Amino acid sequence: MKIAITGPTGNIGRKLVKTLQGKEGVELILLARDARKLEEEQRFGATVIEGDLKDGVYLRRALEGVDTLFFLIPPDIAAKNVRAYYNHMTEHAACAVGSNKVSRVVLLSSLGAHLKEKTGPILGLHDAEWTFGQSDVDLFCLRPAYFMENLLAAVGSIQAGNAIYLPVSGSARTPMIATEDIAETAAAVLCDRSWTGKRVLELQGAADVSFDEAAKTISQVIGREVQHIQVTAEQAFEALTGMGLGEDYSKQLIELLESIDRGWLKPAQARSGENTTPTTFAEFARDILAPAIKG
Repeated sequence: MKIAITGPTGNIGRKLVKTLQGKEGVELILLARDARKLEEEQRFGATVIEGDLKDGVYLRRALEGVDTLFFLIPPDIAAKNVRAYYNHMTEHAACAVGSNKVSRVVLLSSLGAHLKEKTGPILGLHDAEWTFGQSDVDLFCLRPAYFMENLLAAVGSIQAGNAIYLPVSGSARTPMIATEDIAETAAAVLCDRSWTGKRVLELQGAADVSFDEAAKTISQVIGREVQHIQVTAEQAFEALTGMGLGEDYSKQLIELLESIDRGWLKPAQARSGENTTPTTFAEFARDILAPAIKG
């Protein structure tokens, strides 16, 4: 089975590749801008095809002979119109899938992709699900919850002032998931030859976590008190654009967090053994966040 993977140098993609390497009968094709970032993966047998996912000609060439595509749309923090960017990337991928008769697509979507408004950048994934859903390809949409790794953006503010600043109330609860668990589930879906048709699976992490609870857990693992502090949308916009994010990308992230705060962004599927993943927030805080903060 020949599997193409986009975003192989990111948090999820690199873990996915590592999980799939060595699987019997699996040949990996990695689509990346810079093959030098994947030298280890190439030593273990993966093929890297360099190019830009925005280039439809490149995508058609890269997917020649591919059976299955794992399609992750890398974020573009400078995009002037985030939803249009997602649509552009999806349209090129869908055309490449069709012209090469790729039989299966595993789409990394998001919790909330069933909603038609108020979800910020997730609207682009809502559109991606619809676009691929109109084709004859067998489609598996993975909808992971809020990434625990998102809180790595707060390492600096925790180091400097023992605080996490977000435009969401501390009492707001949302499912949180570790990217390692997303990669593990994606690998299992990619290697499972039995599924056909159109499938959707939410990945809801080990539990719903409030932002106050997250701060309390971080406090416990690093040995000093960390507070979650709610800021205004205006303050968040100023901070995000000051970090180099584009104006529209910043606005979309704030809309997403406000949707969590207001209870708009909720799972569509009941929590179950299938959509509950193993890594707890406490484990993530201990193994990933604490070393980053202390480092």
